[in-house]
Amino acid sequence: MAVTDIYLIRHAEAEGNIFRRAHGRYDSPLTARGLLQLERLSARLAPVPLAHIYTSPLARARRTASSLSSSAPVTEDARLIEMSLGDWEDKPWGEVMLKDPLHYSRFSGDFRLFAKSGAEDMRTVTARMTEVFHEIAARHKGQSVAAVTHGMALRCLLTALARLPGGSFAPYCDNASVTTVRVRDGDAVVEALGESGFLGELSTFSKQRWWKEGNALRDPELWYKPVAGERAIRVAVRRQRDAWERVYGDGGGFGQAEALRRIRALIAENPRCAQFVMAAKKRAGLLLLTADEPPFTDGHIALIALDEQYTGKGLGVQLLGEAVSYFRACGKTGLRLRVWPQNARAVAFYARHGFEKIGEHPSSRGILHLMRRPI
Repeated sequence: MAVTDIYLIRHAEAEGNIFRRAHGRYDSPLTARGLLQLERLSARLAPVPLAHIYTSPLARARRTASSLSSSAPVTEDARLIEMSLGDWEDKPWGEVMLKDPLHYSRFSGDFRLFAKSGAEDMRTVTARMTEVFHEIAARHKGQSVAAVTHGMALRCLLTALARLPGGSFAPYCDNASVTTVRVRDGDAVVEALGESGFLGELSTFSKQRWWKEGNALRDPELWYKPVAGERAIRVAVRRQRDAWERVYGDGGGFGQAEALRRIRALIAENPRCAQFVMAAKKRAGLLLLTADEPPFTDGHIALIALDEQYTGKGLGVQLLGEAVSYFRACGKTGLRLRVWPQNARAVAFYARHGFEKIGEHPSSRGILHLMRRPI
């Protein structure tokens, strides 16, 4: 009796996973941690004599597939792609939850009820995923093969393979996790579900709580609201001053009139250039961006600030996600910012998320570090 082992792999950590944005077909790259996950994933599968590797055509899956073997052929199959999220694509999950609660509750709850114009539903995703799975199994009888796919697509497939009853769904699998399915005479049995222990401290899920069922302590999902109107502008300036004092210890060097002029200029540039950071319906911070500084191939973060009660919770990366989203849509290739070198926590945060020091910049508080990351 021929036995086929199919290793279903969720792609390594990508931007959407840490930026907390809806990335279905949005083609985001792997993060720095995702690239490190690939080394451990490759070591996990090194003893397996893979005859073939199949992958979704999205960049995050293709990059994951390319790390698995130097000899097994790699084939892209569009049926392994993530589900399409329609007009949710690249929106912050916090905005989706607040502005489209009905569809979101179905998406995150009873997924079988999810039906949204412009997006795929579970039945469609399950049909294409089971089709390609059984084709791969039939094509490689008696062999071991790998298929690299995505979180929701994988969840739909595993729900079908496990023949779970109505209202039950396969759990979320960690980034770069491995699910082993053994096929005998067309009968598929899940031997190991979402194996990820080999990732150790590089596990994405170990840094997050959103995926835990019934978790009342889930991390806040942030979204962004443009600063609009004179009253909002003055509130934004006060928040700028508060952020300045938290960094420098006093208000020395902060120019109130210049701050007002600057915010008005940013709003005129684009409403997304001056936004309040929102946690549900509450203001949680301020994000100021500009594409109107040289070199014009890069976007600039003028201010990235969370209120004190939201700091130290790993939420700042969501603000970076909004900056990347905006500037990438503008055709920029890099992201720049200036940071006070004595603000060690901020310097470490930016370095952890791909920024490198490229120069220095004079300011009223001394020399600032100029940092950049590609986007």
